Amino acid sequence: MREGSIIAGGRQKVWLPCHSIDALPQREDVYDHIEELSLHARSEVFGAASLGLQHTSNPERRYDMARGWLRRGLTVKLLVYKKAARDSRAYARLQRLRRDGAQIRLSHYALDNLLICDRRQAAVFHSDTGMGAEAVLVSEPHIVSAMDMLLQQAWATADDLDDYIARPLELSKEDQHLLTLLVDQQGKDSARARALGVSLRTFHRRVAALYERLGVATRPEAVLVAQQYRQNSPLNSD
Repeated sequence: MREGSIIAGGRQKVWLPCHSIDALPQREDVYDHIEELSLHARSEVFGAASLGLQHTSNPERRYDMARGWLRRGLTVKLLVYKKAARDSRAYARLQRLRRDGAQIRLSHYALDNLLICDRRQAAVFHSDTGMGAEAVLVSEPHIVSAMDMLLQQAWATADDLDDYIARPLELSKEDQHLLTLLVDQQGKDSARARALGVSLRTFHRRVAALYERLGVATRPEAVLVAQQYRQNSPLNSD
């Protein structure tokens, strides 16, 4: 991509003075170009999303990209639409990113999907359209500066993820009961399985399904999510 280029989804190619617009017909192309853009970042990746990093056809790839930025030592700032954090799986992934070092704030307003790297390049993309996707990659300094200014203003008025406590636990009573056993009951899983009246194999299958719904990979992560939700949605309530 040459300096000053704009790449956008679509089927036609249009030439503008000092800019080019090229087709990106496939969703995976959008991810590839965002990864390519972020590879050039040296200090900071600043992103905003209407539906966080979770509500897409491939949430794990976007999550892994963010973790990759952190492993490279980049400052990662993510501004997420507040309603996205009300989903337990979305919230769990955001918390995992925060624990890895990302700065995350929650906006009161729906946001365009936007990524800014080092305040030099920006990507605006649609990731929730179902069939295909569109992306615009911008290197024009004045446009990138204006985007960054708007995003900084939204960041200044957003809530920090840790301060957002009005989160209802969006789990069934059966899942809440299972999570309570994992958090509160001491001893082996065989005792927990007996408390549920199921075999140990069935218990482990239910726990694995719960992990998937929470967006976590390990029991300590599941326990952490449970503890964070507990104050406002007691897990031991009937």
